[in-house]
Formats: sequence, structure tokens, C-alpha cells
Amino acid sequence: MDLRDVAGAPDGVAPWARAASALGLGLEVGSVRLAEHDPRWSTLAGGLVGVLGSWLPSSVLAVQHVGSTAVADMLAKPILDVALALAPATEVESVVVDALVEAGCIDRGSVDDDGEDRMLAIEAEPSVRIAHLHLVAVDGAAWRDLLAFRDALRRSPTTRRRYEDEKLRLVAAGVPRDAYRRTKADVIAHILAQRVTCPPAP
Repeated sequence: MDLRDVAGAPDGVAPWARAASALGLGLEVGSVRLAEHDPRWSTLAGGLVGVLGSWLPSSVLAVQHVGSTAVADMLAKPILDVALALAPATEVESVVVDALVEAGCIDRGSVDDDGEDRMLAIEAEPSVRIAHLHLVAVDGAAWRDLLAFRDALRRSPTTRRRYEDEKLRLVAAGVPRDAYRRTKADVIAHILAQRVTCPPAP
């Protein structure tokens, strides 16, 4: 299926998810697998943004492809991460979540301790994740950190290799998904501590 055929589709994210799955995206819930970077990931992320554009309210101020799949020459879990920057108002998040759930996304609630990162998932079939959507405030630390970490990986081959080596070590050790995520978070925090703060989205 041509991704142009699903952009703005009235039946939500399902056609995009099927097209993305056919191109190799997707990972079973709870499993950990790394894949070689695929240049089509950026195209798929752009196609997803086009689909979501038909559903998102104007309170979503910016959308960015983030995470390892947004970085060339790097192993990554075959799940897209897309960050949505929300206007700084308390009622905005629930409106955006309602719109995304109506479009076919699955609300996973807050995924960090301080509640700054609300996540929704897109599945091609039950328990096979294709994408994660991160809802964060445009003026918050979570938005800046997501962009800063992606950009740090893009800029520095040394940082990419360090992060990739840690992921490979965890996969080789067969750690559970939750432990994989927690250990990566420590490495990410260390990389972010060394960064120049990323400016907020325009």
C-alpha cells in the first residue's frame, strides 16, 4: 500500500499501521529486538504525522520523530517514537488523548514518574506495537529532553556507539523489557546531563 493512500484516512491509524507492518515495523509487547536502521522509517513517521493531522486539535503545536528510529546508522527496536508538543493548559491533554483514541490509538497513561510523558500506542494487530506517541507539554522538560537526546545521537558517532553498545549488551543478557527500559533510562540521563540544552520548538 502506498503511504500516500492512507494520509488523512477517515478510518484513523489502522491503514497506516498495516502499511507500516508490511514494511517491517512492529514488535510484540514485552519483547526486545533490535533492527538495522531502515531509511523508510523516516518516511513512515512522516506518513503517520499526515494521518494524525486529520485528527489532532490545534492545541498540538509541534510533532517530531524522536528516539533511535530517527537516527541514521543506529540499531533500534522497530517501533517508531513520535513526540507531540501540547499547548501549556491543563485541559489540553485529555482532549488530545480523546482524539487519538478515536483515531485508533491505545492510551497507556503516564510512563514516567512525574507524569510529564503521556503515551499512546499504535498496533498493527493485538499486542504488536508499531508506534508510540508521547504527549508532552511544549514548555516542559520532557519535550526538550526528547529532542536533545535525538539530536545528541545524530551529532556524535561516539554517543551513538555508546548507547548502541549498551542496548546490545542488554539484549545479549536477555533482560526483561522493563529492565531494558530502566537501564537505558540511566544511560539517557547521563547523555542528557552532558548536553547543551535543546531550544523549545518554534
